[in-house]
Amino acid sequence: MSRRRRSEPADVLYREAAIAAVAPVVQPSCTDSTSEPLVELELRGTLDEPIREVRAVVFRLSRTRERRFSFIDRVRPYVDVVAHLPPESFDYVWSLALSGHLRYASIHFAKPHRGRASVQGLSFYKEQEGTEPSQADPAP
Repeated sequence: MSRRRRSEPADVLYREAAIAAVAPVVQPSCTDSTSEPLVELELRGTLDEPIREVRAVVFRLSRTRERRFSFIDRVRPYVDVVAHLPPESFDYVWSLALSGHLRYASIHFAKPHRGRASVQGLSFYKEQEGTEPSQADPAP
């Protein structure tokens, strides 16, 4: 009788993205004044290294109190990252993006299978990782 091997953990991949455009979305309910409005933030950019030959990326961030998984929904024609953030984190990213201080993002994810992958981590920041702050853009 042959024994099945336990599957190895999926390889975790890493990419950085330069953010080129920010698009906030707020959709209040017209029928229920007690429900919270749908609040989303869309960030468009370019990956430093392609994922399956694709460099264009869209981060679709939503604000939710429920615990949900973040994932890559598709890889073509652009990498579509869907992330559900708790209100405190989302509000901070929202303020950085709308004030022009969100310029880069990094993503840790499992190797895509059939265009989908789980996301293990996301980071958003002003300076590209590994670079010194410039004289023209001093820290506060």
